[in-house]
This record gives sequence, structure tokens and C-alpha cells, in this order.
Amino acid sequence: MKFPWWLSILLGAALYILCTWLLPNVETRNAGLNRFFAAAPDLAPILSIPFLLLGAKLLYDLPSADKGEREDS
Repeated sequence: MKFPWWLSILLGAALYILCTWLLPNVETRNAGLNRFFAAAPDLAPILSIPFLLLGAKLLYDLPSADKGEREDS
């Protein structure tokens, strides 16, 4: 399944925002879940970087219109 490169970037950014600003403010009755939510800001880069790297790879793999022009010259 292929999806646009920008979707991966948006997912990475949304995950980072969720982990950094939203999850630490959530309180539940589950102590383990509360500890995970408290640690979410530290995990945000680790969880979002794979989506950003995937987006960069998908963008890099796009065919470029400049390639054909340079080869013909």
C-alpha cells in the first residue's frame, strides 16, 4: 500500500504533539497507563522519527521532472 509522503510527515507531527502536550495531561485510574502518559514526552521523538524518516524516503523516491531534462541535455 502506497500513501503520499506528506501523510507520513503529518502522522509523525501529530504523534509528537500528542505525546508531548496532550498525553501528559490525561489522568486515568490505571497506574501503569498514568506512568506511560507521564513518560510520553520523553518517548515522543523516538515514536515520531520513524514516520518522519519514512516521509523523507517516500519524497526522495518520487520521480523528478528534472531528471529527464538533465539526461536529454
